[in-house]
Amino acid sequence: MRESKKNFFYVTLFYFIIIFIYGNCENLSKDEVLNIKLKKNLRKCPSYSDGYSNYSCEYHFYCRGDDCSTKVEKDSRVYFYNTDGKIESFIPDTCNEESIQENNCTTVKCYNDLDCLSNKCINNTCLVNDDLPVIQCMNIESYNSFKFKYKATMNCGKSDYEKCIDNTDCASNNCTESGYCIFNHEEHYADQFFYQFFEIGVIIFVCLFIVFLTACITYCCRHKKNKKRRAKISL
Repeated sequence: MRESKKNFFYVTLFYFIIIFIYGNCENLSKDEVLNIKLKKNLRKCPSYSDGYSNYSCEYHFYCRGDDCSTKVEKDSRVYFYNTDGKIESFIPDTCNEESIQENNCTTVKCYNDLDCLSNKCINNTCLVNDDLPVIQCMNIESYNSFKFKYKATMNCGKSDYEKCIDNTDCASNNCTESGYCIFNHEEHYADQFFYQFFEIGVIIFVCLFIVFLTACITYCCRHKKNKKRRAKISL
């Protein structure tokens, strides 16, 4: 009797842990991810988003085939159902050899290939695998200089440190000269600062121009009135 209660306790605890962790994860098809409406209201970001930033809710999905999963913060893993209906977890982040040598990249510690979404674990680090590149879906922002505002769209492509030929290969839409994808946070926010500064400059210029134009019109009107008065006086 005690043994059965003990087994029941461990089974219940196991499922509680799975539900607790997996419950913070969202699984969608790639088409559903690409059709996510990027809301601009801070209070309307869903629980599976990364929060509100850069004028919209941010998302990061990692895909295995057509199935995409958000990364659980507690263990930095993604969760998928396999063909048997069982839950499998993977480390989605990867590094390449160059980034490891330069100490620019680390991942959650892996112990075998099956721990990694890339199916390649070397020295407890998940590495990129040319035969199985990690696909990520994320929102990217582009600035419309005519409308003076950002437009956010969902984009799917290769994840950071995966090999690429041009920007369109990457989820971040940024392929480095070295030939791998990377999301450059500093460059991204520097561009945002430049565009915001430029926008403020344009607004100030327009305001000053309106003030100058108004002053010119006012001066011309007064000058005409004064001219007419002088003409009447001279008569």
